Amino acid sequence: MKKLGLILAGAFVVGTLLVSVSVSPVYAAKEALWEEAFDSMEEGEETGLIFAGALDVDMQVQAKVVNGAKGKALKVSPKEGLDYSTNYNMFGVKKDMSYPNENAVISFSYFASGISGLNVMTNNRVIPENCEAKITGLIQGKWTKVVLRVSKFKVKSPKGTIKTGDEFRYISIFANINSAAPLKDQYFVLDDIKLTIGEDEAKGDEKKK
Repeated sequence: MKKLGLILAGAFVVGTLLVSVSVSPVYAAKEALWEEAFDSMEEGEETGLIFAGALDVDMQVQAKVVNGAKGKALKVSPKEGLDYSTNYNMFGVKKDMSYPNENAVISFSYFASGISGLNVMTNNRVIPENCEAKITGLIQGKWTKVVLRVSKFKVKSPKGTIKTGDEFRYISIFANINSAAPLKDQYFVLDDIKLTIGEDEAKGDEKKK
């Protein structure tokens, strides 16, 4: 498990990126199965997240102080001395957990710097196969919120389709390395991570702001 160090950084959430615009069935009461915020965390405290992929990463809790923003967030960056560009062209974090696709919605805020892409992956245990959502219109250098409906994730092979009630395991959030930028300048920051099931959180009439 990774240890956390306190550093300074930041900006504040100034945009919202909605990645699904169709309406799914509404289930009983919305329930949060996973919520991850970092405001109350202290230096050295563990997050419960592990690194995703073949190579290790650095995870650090940081204070959001620029432009009067308050609170903390989790910075994820490539680990110094490892060759991500040739051995594994991505880095990120993973939450080990199981959850049903009862209108499952994943949301979080991110701040990206230098990376070429940001993705979310989970594994459908019924098909079984990995399923992925790519963050379209990636915004660099500005806090942005995304809302992702798991039923809209792309299945990595034509083995089957995602259905209501399918069981899933783990959630990974990872960045793609930008080969044209110095590795030391590439990172992303996460905050307000949430997984809900039940009543719809991503309404069909919401638009990108």
